Amino acid sequence: MTLHPNRSAKRRESRSTGLVLAVACLVALAPLPVAADDDDGGSGGGSGSGSESHAGRFSTYEGTKTCLACHRAEALEVHPTSHYQWKGDARDVVGALSPQAGKLGGINDFCIYPDVNWIGTMTNAAGKVVPGGCARCHTGAGRKPSPTVTDDTELENIDCLMCHQDRYKRKVEVVNGEMRFVPDEAAMGMTALQAAQTVTKPTKDACLNCHERSGGGPNFKRGDLEPAHRNPTASFDVHMASTSQGGAGLSCLSCHEGGDHRIAGRGIDLMGRDTTLGVTCTQCHSRAPHDESRLNRHTARVNCNVCHIPYYAKVAETDMDRDYSAPPVLDPATGLYEPFMVRRTNVVPEYRFWNGKSTFYQFGQAAVPGANGRVLMAGPVGSVNDAGAKIQPLKVHLGRQPIDPVTRQLLPLKMGILFQTGDVPKAVEEGVKAVGWAWNGYQFQETERFMGLFHEVAPSDDALSCASCHSDKVKFQLSTSRIDFAALGYQPKATRNGKPLCASCHRDKTNEWNGDVFFSKVHAKHVDDKKLDCSSCHGFRKAA
Repeated sequence: MTLHPNRSAKRRESRSTGLVLAVACLVALAPLPVAADDDDGGSGGGSGSGSESHAGRFSTYEGTKTCLACHRAEALEVHPTSHYQWKGDARDVVGALSPQAGKLGGINDFCIYPDVNWIGTMTNAAGKVVPGGCARCHTGAGRKPSPTVTDDTELENIDCLMCHQDRYKRKVEVVNGEMRFVPDEAAMGMTALQAAQTVTKPTKDACLNCHERSGGGPNFKRGDLEPAHRNPTASFDVHMASTSQGGAGLSCLSCHEGGDHRIAGRGIDLMGRDTTLGVTCTQCHSRAPHDESRLNRHTARVNCNVCHIPYYAKVAETDMDRDYSAPPVLDPATGLYEPFMVRRTNVVPEYRFWNGKSTFYQFGQAAVPGANGRVLMAGPVGSVNDAGAKIQPLKVHLGRQPIDPVTRQLLPLKMGILFQTGDVPKAVEEGVKAVGWAWNGYQFQETERFMGLFHEVAPSDDALSCASCHSDKVKFQLSTSRIDFAALGYQPKATRNGKPLCASCHRDKTNEWNGDVFFSKVHAKHVDDKKLDCSSCHGFRKAA
């Protein structure tokens, strides 16, 4: 199986303009680690030695104002992107209320609502003033982005070093009467000038500086992007491990290729996309990557990551359930309160069909629980009957969030109040006040979010075996310990031609086969031998 990319020259060239930054609200306060250089895994970056890319080109650094002297065109490329606007093309959102949607203007089940938690400082339990706000991982210098203004003031708000300097760190200061991010030279171990003089194209470490801590801490949110990615082994992530570790030596931009500072790909729970370019396994691998034809038949309905991500959160715990109705917990490391969380490692994914579209709870709307009593914050659209839809592995995040008992709108919180005091009622009341809604008190509502898993890909030796999903001891394979086939739509018809299914063609032979081989014999006889279409016994046709 080929591990190295084999892409078109156009896509390879477009990689150089990529800009990767987390679009997830980050409120984690611990300093981010500085990674050692990786021989071929995309790490490295500015050393501050003055011997790299921009050395000698300027002697003072005034933020992005200095960059604009040569890179105004690049800043104009960055301005409309999802990483700066925190919104993107919402064509894949079923029932979208606007053509552009994203993190700004949207509510989530982690740190809830970034619009009213943008930038600020907090005082922790030890009396130390620390930076806060979702914008800590925004490509801007502190102001919210304008979608229409592109004058010097706006372009100077783009913070180039967020993506082009691995060691870059920021703190919050009041500059000309407003909260702004400024370089934290002590945390970086280098001056801002040195940081600017040693910029590089975005590396894996630059991406991880935000992505690995989205949702408030290491691996909290997605569950498949964690600190171990900085120097991974092949068994942890065969794509991102260096070749010396037995991996492919890829960086983030090897797959998330873009152009004009736009990034390819869209997760199941992301409203906006930056470009119509997708990220698929077939960018590198063939559509029939296995030596065995039986395995290759699976790729029509089963995405590669189903078998190649048997577990996620392999090292750092991931947040599985965030409960705002429970008392917040004081974190001794940061001196701040956190919402109560249930965290786990080595989690088995859940599985659903996905056709590329997603559905979301949209901020300000009445929240309607599903049959399971939970409000769906984000989830995949698709079924076994959708052409092109494939089974995907998912992290399911559960939450208990405040909700208005009258309007049934999910409510925002002022997270700085919660982090500093643990006072949830005050945080909710001030959050409602910040968006200008009437105060009707609050209750709690259970929620759920489905997030696709695309990282921590295991090598073939560690991938799922047939027995992981198929057990011949269960007739018709309606469920196993890993996968619920009936829920995915694979249950057989009860009747056919007005008769019980098997008796519609011949007498019932189910008792003639030992249970251990029932499933394989049924399929071998009807699919391989008789060449029957799936629709003969199921409610769907064979995938093209």
